[in-house]
Amino acid sequence: MLGLAIVAVPPHYTLQDCSVCGTRVKKSLSTATHTCHECGTVMHRDHNATSTARRKSCIQKSKVKSIMEWAF
Repeated sequence: MLGLAIVAVPPHYTLQDCSVCGTRVKKSLSTATHTCHECGTVMHRDHNATSTARRKSCIQKSKVKSIMEWAF
C-alpha cells in the first residue's frame, strides 16, 4: 500500500473540540464557524473538525507505533 497508514478516528467531539488547543466549544449544527474562546482560533467548523480528526489520528498512530516497537 505504498506506506500509507489508515487510522480509524472516533468522530466523537471532532466538531466541538478546538483543533489548536483542544478546548471543547459547544455549538449547534447550524453554527458554521468555530470560534474558540480559549485560544482565539476562528475557522469554518468543518475545517476545524477535519484538523481535529487529523490531530487525533497522529496521536493514535504514535501509540500504535510504540506498541509495535515494544512487541518486537
